[in-house]
Amino acid sequence: MRKTFGSLASAALASVALLLATGGPVAAASTTSTTPQGGFSIGISPTVVTFNNALRGGDYETQITITNGASVGEWFTVSPAGQIASWARVLPATGTGEPVTRVFVPNGAEGTNLMFEADVPATAADGAYAGQLNIDLVPPSRVKGKVTAGVGVQVNVNLQVTGTEVVGGSVLEAYTYPKAEVGSAVPVFVRISNRSNITVRPQFVLKVDRSATHNAVYKWAGTTGEGLLPNQVSTFELFWPASSTLTQTLGNYVATLGVTFPKAKRLGTYQLSTRLYPYGFLHRGGKLLRLDLANGPQVGYSAEVNAAVESTGVIQQETSFIGQLYRNGALLGEVKSVAPVLLAPAGQAGSTGVITVPVAITKDGLYRLTGVANFAGAQTRPQTLTFRVGAAPVPLVYELAAAGAVVLMALVLVLVLWRRRRRRPPARRPQVHGQPRYTATHARTPQAPPRSPVGPSPGGRFSPNQRS
Repeated sequence: MRKTFGSLASAALASVALLLATGGPVAAASTTSTTPQGGFSIGISPTVVTFNNALRGGDYETQITITNGASVGEWFTVSPAGQIASWARVLPATGTGEPVTRVFVPNGAEGTNLMFEADVPATAADGAYAGQLNIDLVPPSRVKGKVTAGVGVQVNVNLQVTGTEVVGGSVLEAYTYPKAEVGSAVPVFVRISNRSNITVRPQFVLKVDRSATHNAVYKWAGTTGEGLLPNQVSTFELFWPASSTLTQTLGNYVATLGVTFPKAKRLGTYQLSTRLYPYGFLHRGGKLLRLDLANGPQVGYSAEVNAAVESTGVIQQETSFIGQLYRNGALLGEVKSVAPVLLAPAGQAGSTGVITVPVAITKDGLYRLTGVANFAGAQTRPQTLTFRVGAAPVPLVYELAAAGAVVLMALVLVLVLWRRRRRRPPARRPQVHGQPRYTATHARTPQAPPRSPVGPSPGGRFSPNQRS
């Protein structure tokens, strides 16, 4: 399997200009000289390439960029050397095609890109391997009896072999939609599990036949999507394009899909049936399930509204959202989704989805969004979402109620105090006991009046007729 390492050394991403002397000027009359007048500069990036944890049987690659600082374009030779010489080759920048040993580099800052690739043999032992990629000016030439000096640079290559590459995987599922329309793309899905210890990019071969005549009406081979990591499961989507279905007759077709892993490891071949109908013949439609607020909106930002939709049609279709936005009861304008969502036919995987609708928030208030989902012209029943931005104002009725409650509590308090005061007995004035005030006007001796006896004298008798 081919692995790409952009740059794995400390100086890998830096472009290094090496100014090299040519050994003297060249006669101006020489038009075939491969050496410019004066000096020559070569820019090379990266200067060091390192492949760590390379596996036996694996392919590893990285891009090399050469820039020509001369006043004219020049031809260069490229040749691997060292321990990895027999493993390495240089390819065009696309990484495909035949290996190259010569490359023309025009003058200027853009430079020329090449792909350096190393294929680790299955018999290579674990350990470190070193090598170089030599980039030289096309061989020295004689100009009027003089020999020009060779000019070149070198990229150091380090490769560490740590194990054996294992490639394996399986197709878990392959399917297409049973009904399609002329002029519409027909998708083909394949779900693949990678059980390799490396990242792989599956290769596909898709052929569509008219089932009645077994004549191929469309063919495609290649790869798509991202590479599969070890133990990763992913679904790849291929297409019988609309430009091809547009020219086909109505009826049944069979799509044959072949899947291959690196090292020509075939995962299987699958036949999938579909039928073409006239454009616009098949039912379209769906449901707008609900509207949800996905964030906490603030003034100056956008509220993110998610519109959940479901397809009820029998064909793949796009759906979008359109609605009206209100603030505090006043219409602000129309709101639309940024991009449509592609839904599968009803009952198929992918027949439900979420449309993201951004809503601009300019002021605090109570917002109301009412809208529908559009399924290729068929509109759903409307849904409404209400949300508030900022603090909610207190309604007047609540303010009046609060004021009335305060007044009522005050009256109750006054009444309670009055009733307590009324039930309390009247307070009595305290009696003061003491001598009356008396002021003498002149000094005198107080005399006691004579007192008659009230009883017999000691030893005598008491007579009832006796008076005091």
